Amino acid sequence: MPGLVSDTPRMRVNPIGCRPLWVGLVVLAGGAALAAPPPREALTPTAVIGQLPSGEVLLLDPQGMRLSRWDGSALQEIATFRSAPCPPHTFAWDEAARRLAVLCPFRQDAVSVRFQELYVFTGGRRVRSLAPPPLSHVWALAWVAGELHAAGMAAPSLRRALWSDSASWKGRHLEAPRPLWWRLGSGRSRWQVVRAMEPPVQWRVRLQRAAAEAGKRSVDPFEIDYVFEAGAAVFSATASGRWWFFTGASDTVQLLSPDLRLSATYPSPLPPPSTRQVPSLHPRRAPLELWERSFAGVLAAGESLFVVVAGEQHRELIRLDPTGEVKRFALPPGECQWLWRFQRLGRPQPCQLAVGEDWVLVGPPWAVYPLSPTGEGGR
Repeated sequence: MPGLVSDTPRMRVNPIGCRPLWVGLVVLAGGAALAAPPPREALTPTAVIGQLPSGEVLLLDPQGMRLSRWDGSALQEIATFRSAPCPPHTFAWDEAARRLAVLCPFRQDAVSVRFQELYVFTGGRRVRSLAPPPLSHVWALAWVAGELHAAGMAAPSLRRALWSDSASWKGRHLEAPRPLWWRLGSGRSRWQVVRAMEPPVQWRVRLQRAAAEAGKRSVDPFEIDYVFEAGAAVFSATASGRWWFFTGASDTVQLLSPDLRLSATYPSPLPPPSTRQVPSLHPRRAPLELWERSFAGVLAAGESLFVVVAGEQHRELIRLDPTGEVKRFALPPGECQWLWRFQRLGRPQPCQLAVGEDWVLVGPPWAVYPLSPTGEGGR
């Protein structure tokens, strides 16, 4: 699709504080035209966004449970649903069936915290509670041919995945393939495995060494938990119906066909998970070595995969095309805080993204940045 031109001023970044401004009319490669990111008044601190492969952006306002579509020129309300019982961090819209799946990582009651709740909203303001996927944290949620799919961080069972509940299970499965992508078929009550991934070799070596250093004692549960989080999985659909799939610890990125069969693999453009040492709670034990994932947000737009990589001094947006071409764009340093009042509970959830030809929206807190290439990788 040829580029479009607008008289609207293009976005620039103020060098003082890197405060972002808004952008003119652009075209997302392989997708629909976007005049600008969604209007600022729609991007509330609790808003949840999701970009369609066509380039359009869906916005969910949890306060009034309003789902709207931003096509680049106007914000159009799609539907309004019954109030959600908990603050969602991700959603999936099924256009054909007119239903909305909403997932909450946790909900704080008066005296307790409840983890992992999944609801499906349909017409007539009906709401149905479903068993959440067997994942500690969900990083991707989507309807695929009428089935609900989810991917994220592996967990032992359908029970709420508290750290203390799952530590022993994770210790027994450090060297086993871990199911990371699940589906819930129509009319079924149990989640089924779609894809599993082998743990990286470097983890096995490190954990075996840690176990040897600890003698007969098991590896510290903190270290095990961070290993699983760094290996969280993500999927995202392209405009042609294909699917990008990878984990933060894998050496490869997979491109799947519309029926979820493997069609191509690429070297992962992500840096390997970093490690940091923290003192052990046991004075006689060696410091703990905690693995940390490097990616903070993922999105497929058009046919390309976009990944936000979190570094110590800056952030970077990586674009991977089906041709294998890699482009990198510098972003100012920052941290996504998807819901401030709950940020002390549990692990961070992924950044929310929307991408245009020369801009990227990242949040919350919401900010729009220009895309200035910093380098290219080979095929």
